[in-house]
Amino acid sequence: MRLAVQAELANAAGGPVCYSDLGYMLVGWAIEQCAGERLDALAGREVFGPLGLTSTGYRPRVPRSWIAATEADGDQRRGPDGSGLVWGEVHDGNAWALGGVSGHAGLFSTAADLGRFARALLRPDRHPVLSAPTIALMTTRQAAVGDDVRAIGWRLRPAAVGWGRWPAATIWHTGFTGTSLLISPALDTAVVVLSNAIHPVRRLPETAAFRATLHRAIRSALKSAAAERGPDYSVAPLL
Repeated sequence: MRLAVQAELANAAGGPVCYSDLGYMLVGWAIEQCAGERLDALAGREVFGPLGLTSTGYRPRVPRSWIAATEADGDQRRGPDGSGLVWGEVHDGNAWALGGVSGHAGLFSTAADLGRFARALLRPDRHPVLSAPTIALMTTRQAAVGDDVRAIGWRLRPAAVGWGRWPAATIWHTGFTGTSLLISPALDTAVVVLSNAIHPVRRLPETAAFRATLHRAIRSALKSAAAERGPDYSVAPLL
């Protein structure tokens, strides 16, 4: 697979936003080569450990009953026991073909751990892994097509997908299986959603509508709370 990805990227050139996971696969391999160590071991020691993420990692080694099933009879592959149920292993086909460890997919986590992950990004001057300038670069606009505005690994302008008018510098990301994470530094707020859009059947439009409704409701509640605090409360300009 590495040769196929390298061949695909050999003639890559700058241009409009094009959704692809190949670049992050290549970054994962580059990190492994530079460090001389597997990506899962590196991530555990250099990222998850310092952030206090006790339930985050590749290829989980916990009872399957502790993990939500991912998909039944989908278009990726059959489950390992032949039942058609993907459960306890990565859903993404490319990451699965790579043994469950890749730079673009494969992580399992919990709402509590993702809350810790988001809380660290809300405190860039005290982040245990990244410097404040690095976080600023990571969350700065890099490319855009219309309202689809991209930073490094994050999207900006959640209003573009109907999530409501959040302050500038709000970052967000969604996962195909139904997960999402929004972080708004101006409001000192993060929203973690661990839903499932593909099990037991695919409900991608319905899940997208649910996430939009949920984020609009949270934004509205934050506005109401701000109004109750009085006129001295202020946030960054809205998009």
